[in-house]
Amino acid sequence: MLLLPLLQDATPDTVRFMLLGYAFVIGLPLLYLLSWFVRRRSLERDLETIDALTQAEKSRARLTPTPDSPQPADKPSRS
Repeated sequence: MLLLPLLQDATPDTVRFMLLGYAFVIGLPLLYLLSWFVRRRSLERDLETIDALTQAEKSRARLTPTPDSPQPADKPSRS
């Protein structure tokens, strides 16, 4: 009869722990996807910036003569 009070204890209420576990298991992948989208958007902006800088460099290179390119000869002046 000494064990009877030990066997009559109620089952502990662990519903909160179960819900926290589900929130963690579902929330972690959602945070990963959110991070992935933010990083992708940032990467696309960086690529656009690189493309714009490349285009600007190409247009500047076309306008500025290089030391290797032949220089136009000065026209003799008529005096």
